[in-house]
Amino acid sequence: MKILIINGSPRRGGNTDKIILALKKRLKEKFLNAEEIILRDIEIKLSDGCLSCAKSLPCPNIKDEFSKKYLPKISDYDVYLLATPTYCDNVTPMIKNFIDRILPISYSKKMELKNKKIGIIIHGMSGMSSFKFPIMWIKSVCEWTEAKFVGYLTFKSGAKAGDVKINNKKINLFLNKFLK
Repeated sequence: MKILIINGSPRRGGNTDKIILALKKRLKEKFLNAEEIILRDIEIKLSDGCLSCAKSLPCPNIKDEFSKKYLPKISDYDVYLLATPTYCDNVTPMIKNFIDRILPISYSKKMELKNKKIGIIIHGMSGMSSFKFPIMWIKSVCEWTEAKFVGYLTFKSGAKAGDVKINNKKINLFLNKFLK
């Protein structure tokens, strides 16, 4: 099983990184590995909405590191885990842009995410009242890509790095959904 973790936090060494570290540790215990894309570390331009990418990849109008290095192999995974703090009750702009940029592999002719498993890992200060919006959003993404929404993992955290309390039992329950 090939697993890709998409780290959508702009903060290096913050709570998202801490959660991902714990998640990778649990995966290793299950003899699984995951690759991670750290969006803050790569050049990924905004979609220009031209839809040229629907006809050919990469988009002829957007030249960046993401198009060259990541987009060509993005559909090679079985599981996609998006990790993000909440920003104004939603995912970070980096996660939203990532989804916008992988649209070309999700058009009706390609449907390369069809039947793939997608989950979301969210943390923030507001708790469940704030988490419901990113969960609804990723469920919607799964619907039009025909991917399988498998679940979410949530943690309450503060604004300071290290404020998140890792719950390994919750992580294991979350991962077990993907291993079925």
